[in-house]
Amino acid sequence: MASNNLETLSELFNDKIFRIPDYQRGYAWGKLQINDFWSDLNNLDKDRIHYTGMITVENKENYYHVIDGQQRLTTIMILLKVVLDQFDDEDWIDDKEKNDYVKKYLFRRIGKEGKNLKVIFGYEKDNPSDCYFKTKILDLKDSDCYSVPQETLYTKNLQYAKDKFEKKIAKLNKSELEILFKKITKQLKFNFYEIDDELDEFVTFETMNNRGKPLTTLELLKNRLIYLTTLMKDDYDEKKISLLRKDINNSWKTIYEYLGKSKNPKKIINDDKFLKDHWIMYFKYDRDVAKAEKDFLLNKHFTQQRVFNKYIDYDDIKDYVSNIKEAIVEYYFMENPEDSSYGEEIKKWLSKLNRVGFGAFKPMIMAILINKEEDKYISKVLQLAEKYVFLVFMVSNRKSNTGDSRFYKYANEYHKNKYIFRLIDNIKSEVFEDDNTCKWISLENFESEINENFKKHEGWYSWKGTKYLLYEYELYLQESSKGETKLQWEEINNDTIEHIYPQTPKDKCWSENFSSLNKKAKERKLHTLGNLVLLSHSKNSSLGNKCFDVKKEIFSNGSYSAIEVSKNSEWLPSSIDERSDMLLQFLSDRWDLPLSDEVIKKVI
Repeated sequence: MASNNLETLSELFNDKIFRIPDYQRGYAWGKLQINDFWSDLNNLDKDRIHYTGMITVENKENYYHVIDGQQRLTTIMILLKVVLDQFDDEDWIDDKEKNDYVKKYLFRRIGKEGKNLKVIFGYEKDNPSDCYFKTKILDLKDSDCYSVPQETLYTKNLQYAKDKFEKKIAKLNKSELEILFKKITKQLKFNFYEIDDELDEFVTFETMNNRGKPLTTLELLKNRLIYLTTLMKDDYDEKKISLLRKDINNSWKTIYEYLGKSKNPKKIINDDKFLKDHWIMYFKYDRDVAKAEKDFLLNKHFTQQRVFNKYIDYDDIKDYVSNIKEAIVEYYFMENPEDSSYGEEIKKWLSKLNRVGFGAFKPMIMAILINKEEDKYISKVLQLAEKYVFLVFMVSNRKSNTGDSRFYKYANEYHKNKYIFRLIDNIKSEVFEDDNTCKWISLENFESEINENFKKHEGWYSWKGTKYLLYEYELYLQESSKGETKLQWEEINNDTIEHIYPQTPKDKCWSENFSSLNKKAKERKLHTLGNLVLLSHSKNSSLGNKCFDVKKEIFSNGSYSAIEVSKNSEWLPSSIDERSDMLLQFLSDRWDLPLSDEVIKKVI
């Protein structure tokens, strides 16, 4: 029989053990949810009750599976741990000693001489967050967790919550902490709902209205795959099913490790974006349905009916989870090539694609990296992709989805047959003419965009390709001189693109050198390509509107591009024209762009 009761935390934890099952996602609450929870507690009058939501469980005889409500319960357990840490072992809180509460809510020691631990609330052993929660959140030493737990997105969230609560209670005295403890344990009330045997816990988990942060498709997919393994028990022995379930858990453990592996918050991988790219590669792209990957994976492919009809078997799931585990590793290194062991040429071109954008090429590149193709073939695909993205989306200003379907199709075909030569030929024939120029080039769009920018008094300074073009020229000069990197891509922003002829040319040196130009012509020269140079932020801010003889002194110790500019004896309108011609020639040579003299005149 299902039961449904309204209970405080103290009542909820009366002789109960709670486990978050392996099909559940990990801890997903972040700053917003934690602040809301803390605000609710702060605003709770000491004589009032606060309804905190539903906790749905399934009784597993020795413990309860938490099907819904794990985010709230986990948050409360972390806060309880942080609060109890502020008291000494002999301290009394409310009507009991601290250790009585530790045993009730956190853990107790069992067995001979108390050497074994029983965690009251935690994760099942196969859950990737299990060891982290025990060792880093509860500060326990557990023989099952003999190595340092790997960090994932979810374990980072656990640590963030603990750190956040430690800061919030740092200034509270013991009386205030005791009031907070009573609020948590006796004033928060939950709807405790225990499902009966007629309900399936996996289906219940999928269909419940998840509060706080919605489940992602990747999280739902893990639950679905584990659920499907339970439907195969009549066809395979229990040991084999257990191994498949372990494979799924290990794969998702790796996925969440690599999704959150980057130390740079801006480079955290979006799980649904990764899943979509993998779906495109592994299955077949369909643009006719919104969120087509979710619809396909959960409603069409990995379904109960397809298992019953033998369209999906043990090996299908095993192959899929094995591949997606490999894929996330390559996907991470694709976006973070500096962390990889790829050859230098591959790292170089992946770095370029991270700067200019991957367009529709991620599924394809992921596929060739998974297959461990020879470096020369991988580099060839990367070069073709970089050239296409720059010319089509920056130079020609095409729609952002230009060519998507075709490249997705090639990614899927390659994944199935592994013919690298056919893949390279397909890209070439799709993208380039026989003379190696891009089929998708529109010099009309290019001219129009640059001149529209000039009408807005911004010119090349606001063209979306300028930063990438100038940095590529910087790398070209660096390579020519065989020198070390002087300027990192991450350092570049609008403040580091210096106008050599300044935006406010007040000094006499500028008025004399540009006296032959009217106001409109001066503004055109100001924002044309040849007048822009990459500097470090600190150097840029120190230059301002200074004369060229001052600037060139600073330029001579700057980037390779700045050093080149510093070799000019003076900076005149003709100097800007000459440098514009030179940079546009570099643009033409570097990307096989057919820029005629007529086109060049129109954009400088």
